[in-house]
Amino acid sequence: MHSYLIPISTAFLVFPIIALIITFPFILINYNKYGSISKWRTFIIYSFILYLLCSVFLVILPLPRKDAVSSLNIAKYQLKPFNFINDFLNSNFKYDSLASYVALIKKPFFYQIFYNILLVIPFGVYLRYYYKCNFFKTILFSFLLSLLFETTQLTGIFGIYSRNYRLFDVDDLLFNTLGGFIGYIICGPFLRLLPSRDEIDKNSFIMGKKVSGLRRLVSFIVDSFFSLILFGIITLIEVNIKKDIDLNLLIRNILLSFYIILVIIPILFKGKTIGKSITKLSIKDKDTKLYQIIIRSNLMFINIFIFPFLIYVLLLKNSFASIILMFIYLFIILIDIYILFSNKLFWYEKLTKTKNISTIEIIEEKSII
Repeated sequence: MHSYLIPISTAFLVFPIIALIITFPFILINYNKYGSISKWRTFIIYSFILYLLCSVFLVILPLPRKDAVSSLNIAKYQLKPFNFINDFLNSNFKYDSLASYVALIKKPFFYQIFYNILLVIPFGVYLRYYYKCNFFKTILFSFLLSLLFETTQLTGIFGIYSRNYRLFDVDDLLFNTLGGFIGYIICGPFLRLLPSRDEIDKNSFIMGKKVSGLRRLVSFIVDSFFSLILFGIITLIEVNIKKDIDLNLLIRNILLSFYIILVIIPILFKGKTIGKSITKLSIKDKDTKLYQIIIRSNLMFINIFIFPFLIYVLLLKNSFASIILMFIYLFIILIDIYILFSNKLFWYEKLTKTKNISTIEIIEEKSII
């Protein structure tokens, strides 16, 4: 049992790192497809990833030393189906003896069978419940998952080790696939108790018609990312031409880059920036005029960039007034954060009578997320 706890505990330690890496892409995908992030969907996806981590680590851990593996003299594979029957016949099992049942459970071949089945049962549940796989797909994918596990062992984790340190066993393929089958079967009764995938999608689309503060923030982060890329390109070109660079050049280029992404692009593309397109947002509806978008985009740019830049310039001059302005601006930032996450309108939105709207459309296509 201890040998199984080590991989599982390792998976729980690694999971936060994996979760951190995939969180922003996960948010982008959900905003792009549904316009919202479902808590139930998030729990399903992240728990599925945690389950897969546990499964992989159970297959490969603990990792032996490479020199120890090189000196191993174990078989590479066992290709005889139902080889476990020989172990059962040699166990002196007696049907009418309770002690015989207890002894059978303690046999290595028994708990190896048990854990191989148990390993893939959750996989069958996830496939049927969330990914809506039918019986044959569930069996096929369970077999392929098992084949991946066994191939990983046979190849010494795909060449990391000079040879295998665990056995490729055809019986493992059978019992893993059986686990997927059992998962598919036991999932049936719970389908009536849990929200279906279609219900999750429907609720996500309904939520996606609303514009949340997090969605607007993610849109801005995406735009900032592309602005920094544009800043790098512009600066690199100028450095190659002028063979020189200074702080004023950097400040000008970064302001120019953000202006192009946050002001020019929404003017040219009907109220959409790159970030808004990805998160299915826009500042233009059927009643919004072009001049409103122009004024709104410029006022927003002034609010986010020009005010801080002016304060920075005044600070360089050691102006006492600039210090006061800095504290005032920090206070304004706190107010902006409050406005953002309370789904209220900013002053430049009220002035120009514009706001972010959701462009999400309900689609029926299947998705892996």
